[in-house]
Amino acid sequence: MPTDAPRPLVLVIEDDREMRELVCYILEEAGFVTHQLEDGTRAVDLAAARRPALVLLDVMMPGVDGYTAASQLRQDPRTRHIPIVFVTAETGPIYRTLSLGVGAQAHVTKPFVAEQLVRVVNRVVAGASREGGAGRDATDARPDGGSR
Repeated sequence: MPTDAPRPLVLVIEDDREMRELVCYILEEAGFVTHQLEDGTRAVDLAAARRPALVLLDVMMPGVDGYTAASQLRQDPRTRHIPIVFVTAETGPIYRTLSLGVGAQAHVTKPFVAEQLVRVVNRVVAGASREGGAGRDATDARPDGGSR
């Protein structure tokens, strides 16, 4: 990324502090700015105020879980265009289906390879820029760096 270009903001919503800090570190090293939340309770208001290029959500969180937060983001006219990527330890095919069903562009399974996470985030952000908002990518990134 050119140094004079604004760096895209990613809102990282993850209840596990160590995982949240790791994801933010990976994304910041890749040229993104991050803002952290530990659950989905304030996701819509913060996303509406900060206007991130992408929201990265865990699924299983206390309070408002990732699917509920994603549904709320999609229902609010201020945030419905913001792309969503789930990063979760939930590995069954039903979780990928649920992720895409609530409007996510990608589903990344933990543990993940840092480069794959960056690749997915870059692709979704670039796709949203081309499409003017949230488009469906339907990527399921696996820990081995592949996708389904």
